[in-house]
Amino acid sequence: MRAAEPEEVEAGDIIAFSKGGSVITHRVEENRYVEGEFVTKGDANKEEDMEPVAYGSLIGRVERHIPVLGIVMTLLASNTGKLYAALLALCGVLFHMLAGVLRNREDGWK
Repeated sequence: MRAAEPEEVEAGDIIAFSKGGSVITHRVEENRYVEGEFVTKGDANKEEDMEPVAYGSLIGRVERHIPVLGIVMTLLASNTGKLYAALLALCGVLFHMLAGVLRNREDGWK
């Protein structure tokens, strides 16, 4: 994310703004220069946000994003995701131990 002047933000840009103690990231539908506000809409939403975003709430403009990262983070935040992560780590440890045993066995044959 990069800091941006509100006047530089155009329709189609993705911005981060603060609202009620949270940071929200939505796409700009319209920049109302005279009113000093943005009309925004989340990509997953069918309609524009009910309240416009004041220029003072702007944190910055999103420059890059990783689309799948949100899905992965949501999965890892759930109990099921934590279980899968623990099992994956356990499998890694077991494979590492197995590789050590096989290496020692191979060294013993020489």
